[in-house]
Amino acid sequence: MHAPKLFAALAACATGDHDAKALSAAAHALKSLSRNVGAVRVGDLCAVIEDNAGDGTAVLSSRIADIAIALRDTFDALGIGGAKVEVAVSQPSAHHLGNASTITEAA
Repeated sequence: MHAPKLFAALAACATGDHDAKALSAAAHALKSLSRNVGAVRVGDLCAVIEDNAGDGTAVLSSRIADIAIALRDTFDALGIGGAKVEVAVSQPSAHHLGNASTITEAA
């Protein structure tokens, strides 16, 4: 399953010292995958981050949390077993995310 890895890359770019180009690319990758499988909500949320990164707008932790929740809801709706989503987000930051949001694939 590629979505957990793409989400982890997106969260890492948003929380780290990565440049806007890396953040935009990570958001684009998850957006494209999501839209290709019909996960429109996830794709739309990623599009917002992709656009904001291109404009130099800060990504709020709530945006990453929204994507994690949408992924979890998508996995549940599709009955995909083994997908585990964990979200631990602090107060939104204007510069970076603070605490990590993670999505992992259960063994």
